[in-house]
Amino acid sequence: MHSGAKILGIVAAVAVLSLGGSADAQRRYAGGGFAGPNELTGQIGPSFGITHVTPGGFKFDNEYGHQVSNITWFNVQLNFTLGGESHGGLCWDPHNGRYYDCWEGFSGDAIEIVAGVRLKWLRGRLMPTAKFGGGLVMSFWGGEYGATAIVFRGGGGVKYYVVRSLAVGGEAAISIGPTFIQHNGTDAYAALDLLGGIEWNF
Repeated sequence: MHSGAKILGIVAAVAVLSLGGSADAQRRYAGGGFAGPNELTGQIGPSFGITHVTPGGFKFDNEYGHQVSNITWFNVQLNFTLGGESHGGLCWDPHNGRYYDCWEGFSGDAIEIVAGVRLKWLRGRLMPTAKFGGGLVMSFWGGEYGATAIVFRGGGGVKYYVVRSLAVGGEAAISIGPTFIQHNGTDAYAALDLLGGIEWNF
């Protein structure tokens, strides 16, 4: 009986906490603030490769966020840079058996996977944001050359809520870290992104 009473007590406590959390969520989202604790963000814009082993081109930024406190959101990003294969990063010289610099600014492709924290300060319809996290960037120039970077990614911007669940705006972000080049050692990765798009809160 004593064991059964303990189990019932635990179940009751969990139920009370769940109801309390649900009531708190209803108070938080009723009549103002965010429409819900989840968000999907889509942004596009130019990505500038700052070093000669960093792809540059057109960036597609895709994010999911989940609210964990009043201003803090868990943030996951899956981003794509499309710059093509025209003389990007390092090129292979088959005659001399070595790589050489042939960067032209907007060239090379990349897949970026990042997880971290996003801070959001809702002020009426206006929302300043900041975010930071870490992850991997896989770079491709086709043919012989590829690289994998371990990056820190941080940035900030401003969004404006057109309706309670939909915001528009833009941000700037930078990704930096070491990149490990296929067959050619280690170098510095650095990319600057200027992005604009929409955010759906639910």
